[in-house]
Amino acid sequence: MFFINNYPNYKLPSSSQVKFNYPYLKNLSFEEILELCKQPYSDENWINLAYSVSYPALQEYSYEYFERIVNNHYNIGNIVLSDKEVQSIGYNTPIRFPTYYETHEFRYYNSTSFIGAVGVFSINIKNEISDNVKLHCMGKLAQYSFFHNIYSRMLIAISYPDNDKWDLAYTEVLASEQKFYPPRSRKVKITLFKNNIDFFRAIYSSSRVNEIEHEEYIITIRVR
Repeated sequence: MFFINNYPNYKLPSSSQVKFNYPYLKNLSFEEILELCKQPYSDENWINLAYSVSYPALQEYSYEYFERIVNNHYNIGNIVLSDKEVQSIGYNTPIRFPTYYETHEFRYYNSTSFIGAVGVFSINIKNEISDNVKLHCMGKLAQYSFFHNIYSRMLIAISYPDNDKWDLAYTEVLASEQKFYPPRSRKVKITLFKNNIDFFRAIYSSSRVNEIEHEEYIITIRVR
């Protein structure tokens, strides 16, 4: 276990840094999910996979900063808002290590609000990195998400330079054990699935995590 002690000033993306042109999302069948898991990583596939697995728990939420960005793009004719379709935005996060990896966050929205159930992220690895660097990156994403999301849980796709193999991590910021004053730090549980299909099989078969192959880590992040 290690401690991410720094407390950086994370910045949200500008309007021009937000990508909109993703396909409409749909709730995939289990067979469709397995088929996408076998394909090389792509943002389009990942956001639909994450949307489908979180579909039963989706709820509306308000995020004024990104609502302004969506409305601005709608007003100038860059996008079309649909009452029946769910769409997504994506953007780089400030968690990056030049020449080694960059990270992205994705959000879902319809014509009335943003919707979600977990934070949805990706880590795109460009050159070989150690497992510790990878864990540090996931911890930084958990810290970033803690300040910019209403969710304590995250789904993270991890893609590699050859793009044929990708891993999946489920992370959760655990409840604080301190009851009488705000904690300075929080523990984050990271469950890593190097065979991404195993994660979806477990979800759709109601299996327990300890019944499938995975790696588990606990790290600590500073939150104030």
